[in-house]
Amino acid sequence: MRTPAEIAFELNMRLAAMTKGGPAPVLTGIHSVVVEDGVASIGFDVMLPRGVGTAVFFFNFELPPCFTSRDEVAAFGRWLVEGDCARGTRH
Repeated sequence: MRTPAEIAFELNMRLAAMTKGGPAPVLTGIHSVVVEDGVASIGFDVMLPRGVGTAVFFFNFELPPCFTSRDEVAAFGRWLVEGDCARGTRH
């Protein structure tokens, strides 16, 4: 089972993969949170690079045992947006 830090790392790796050598998309908020059958799906509002616009990026992960409610998953999603831990920046 992955830890929240490992999940955050995976999210940032997926965002980095979307850059294709340019600036990375920036998480700006939470669009939606769904928890079903041990899987969490967070839809993040994303600002696309180079003024292209906005989008929703859906990120799914197996629910770690430390998250016992949808509210905890939503709080984790907000932490990912606000802390942006892998890039070390704050929005």
